[in-house]
Amino acid sequence: MKKAQAHNGKSRWDKAGFILSLVCAIHCASMPLLIAIVPLIGIDFLHNPVLELTLIGTAVVIAGSILVRDYRQVHRNFTPLFLLLLGVVAKLCGIFVFGHQYEPVIITSGAAFILLAYIANWRLRATHRPSCKC
Repeated sequence: MKKAQAHNGKSRWDKAGFILSLVCAIHCASMPLLIAIVPLIGIDFLHNPVLELTLIGTAVVIAGSILVRDYRQVHRNFTPLFLLLLGVVAKLCGIFVFGHQYEPVIITSGAAFILLAYIANWRLRATHRPSCKC
């Protein structure tokens, strides 16, 4: 029964990872506006590198474990893992390589790649036939 759920439905970890990635994308997209408003209202913690790295790390651990598991057990398609890799590289480059001028755009696109990885994985799971010998 659990195998059928893995093929047809979204697990709690899938949903949690997707929601965490979505929250991260919203966080990244809202940063330019929040950076202007934060000093006025005194909420410095939103633009904290530790918070950003914690969100990225948690999203990567959850997404990586889900996508690797589904790659091995369900569909054998590398596309979701490739999208996850693109997202992680974009996020890390946005934080460590590019300056603050480009950081919001690059980090937000990294979060979008991670969301696309989940969507690609869900679609592959939905179209996968249990009788397939992959």
